[in-house]
Amino acid sequence: MLKDLERRDLLILLVIILLGFSYMYFYNSKVPSPYGDFGYTPLAMNILNGHGFSMEANPPFKPSCFRTPLYPAFLALIYKIFGANNYEAVRIIQIFLMLASALTAFIMAYSVFKNKMIAYLSLILCAFYQYPYAYSSIYGYLLTEPLTIFLINSGILCVILLYKHDRAYLYCFAGLFFALAMLTRPSNLLFPIVVAVYMALRKPLKENYKKIILFLLVIFALVFPWTVRNYLKFNKFIILSVPLSGLFTFYGSITHNPEFIITIPPSDFGECGVYIAPEDLELAKKELTAHEIAWGAPGVTELYAHDNALRKLGFKIIKRDYLSFIKGWGYRILGHWGLADLANILNGITKTLTPRTILRIMIKVAFVLIIIVGIFSNLKNALLPLLILFPVYNTLMYSPFVGFIRYAFPSYSFRFILFAAGIWKLCDFSLAKIRKYRYLFSRA
Repeated sequence: MLKDLERRDLLILLVIILLGFSYMYFYNSKVPSPYGDFGYTPLAMNILNGHGFSMEANPPFKPSCFRTPLYPAFLALIYKIFGANNYEAVRIIQIFLMLASALTAFIMAYSVFKNKMIAYLSLILCAFYQYPYAYSSIYGYLLTEPLTIFLINSGILCVILLYKHDRAYLYCFAGLFFALAMLTRPSNLLFPIVVAVYMALRKPLKENYKKIILFLLVIFALVFPWTVRNYLKFNKFIILSVPLSGLFTFYGSITHNPEFIITIPPSDFGECGVYIAPEDLELAKKELTAHEIAWGAPGVTELYAHDNALRKLGFKIIKRDYLSFIKGWGYRILGHWGLADLANILNGITKTLTPRTILRIMIKVAFVLIIIVGIFSNLKNALLPLLILFPVYNTLMYSPFVGFIRYAFPSYSFRFILFAAGIWKLCDFSLAKIRKYRYLFSRA
């Protein structure tokens, strides 16, 4: 695809990438902090020091399965090359990952729409919209988002390219990137199945079933050893990491707040808009405390027990007031798409409107509406579904039970491409109208 670009285009690409790097590097001067890394640094240091995949700081370094292995291994490699706990090196490499993701967005946009302006706008949005990176930098967290975004983008790009160049190696690379994405974030577990179904529907199955099997075999070959390791260490079938479905089910059952719901302390559970019986509230406090303790220790069996208890409690509350749960689900979908302010107004959390809030809502609503324009104006494009698959999957994976805005970050590249397509369509429509009226006036 890059062969189609002229020398001038490559120069523009280079300038945008350099400006993007300067913006991310100098705007975000704070390096990631070890105090908000959700256990990734202890895992990385233990890998680096030969203590295995453990979250413990001291012997006997009991094994852990609370995290997937790739991001800690990624950090360990950086520490190996640039020195232990070199957070500045992590920051710079994550900037490069975000810029590489922006470049994949450019290639995806051009491959799907054959329009350089849409591709350039997608690149600019991805290179300068630094929220995913800022979350890892300004707020002081070491998070998996930069690596996940790059891997998902690269996997989708391979799938897009294989419909132009139907080569077995593209199926292998797509499987490689999706497997690594699964080993980075366990929420990506089911996405390769969605992609495989799309592949099966896109072409007659007789023509490409062998390549689809190859795609799935590559994923299996990379993920299966980690599953075997978990079974041997914990005597449980754990594909990637310990599931937290019970914890999320409980949180999804008791709140309508689309942002940062896990930060609500137990004392506030009764104030989240859903009735909770006193005995349930006490049980919730007990199980959440025990769950947190089990999370901090390598007690996998205990964590499963507390997670199951929270799951049962969550479904009990949902059954009691399922309409509130459905309403909360809708609010979380809005939050997942950047409309948390609107959701907070609808659910009564925001009591007063300020001009700044109104302006923010208008901008974000316009952003979503332009994405919709980008989708509906390109329905005849056979590759369009590949830009929609992950945003839809990501929304359906998280929104029923949790509304963390950062969980939506891996889908932002695709949103920006669709937004760029919508902008181009609106500009094209406006210019056509202007030309029409100018012609009519000239005739008059």
